[in-house]
Amino acid sequence: DKPREMGLTWLFVWYIIWRWLFKQGWSCFIISRKEDEVDDGTANPEGSIFGKIRWGLNRLPEELLPTGFISRTAGKRGTLTDLKLKLINPVMESVIHGSSSASHTGRSRRYSLVFVDEFFAIENAFSIYRALQSVSKVKAFVTTLAEFDPRFEQFKELSKQRGDYISLTWRDNPFKDEIWYQQQLEKLKFDPDIIREIEPVYTVNPELRYYPEADNVETKELEYNPDLPLYASIDIGSNDMTVIIWYQYTGEKVHVLEAFFDRRRDL
Repeated sequence: DKPREMGLTWLFVWYIIWRWLFKQGWSCFIISRKEDEVDDGTANPEGSIFGKIRWGLNRLPEELLPTGFISRTAGKRGTLTDLKLKLINPVMESVIHGSSSASHTGRSRRYSLVFVDEFFAIENAFSIYRALQSVSKVKAFVTTLAEFDPRFEQFKELSKQRGDYISLTWRDNPFKDEIWYQQQLEKLKFDPDIIREIEPVYTVNPELRYYPEADNVETKELEYNPDLPLYASIDIGSNDMTVIIWYQYTGEKVHVLEAFFDRRRDL
């Protein structure tokens, strides 16, 4: 796991390009939450992982590109060596495949490397993990969490037991130094979310929370009162949590009876 803005996806992109260019018969399988996040059909590095790969290939000296490789251009359907979700090196017979988490395409094959980006943004993350066990001996699951996720804690403990868990902090980024860190600490006073760019943490310091007074709320067993109106409030999230609470007002207190929170699910 890692904080935000670490450039780890770019690091994997250049590693994948290097192996694809120079390793005979090498293959890679890239997965993310949505197909367009894997390959949106462009060479736009901001659009998808394949977009980053194409952007990188387009900026290499021509003598480094394999003979016979023809890159697709914007608006075109592709070429025999650069298709949607597939890049072929005809000289080395190496290939890069892509897939969304909802697709089973490619999972019956064997690959030199499997790269899963933003692993815990995928709803069926553990199903993906199990399906990939026989696909490759080398698998990289990268994630940046916005909040605590018990699935991640379970996965982290399993990875630690195997000795293959890596947690990055801002100090691992060569472009960030102590001056940058002190600047982020100043911003942190006004924006608690900045902590996500400093450390891979999934809880917030109580002093930096938006509503620290929530710690003073009384908790006890409550029952629905049929004589009082029942209200529901919803906070719809796009990248963060969607939250719904059901509550009643007694005239003096608000009784929160039930709550729902989740992300990226149809309501």
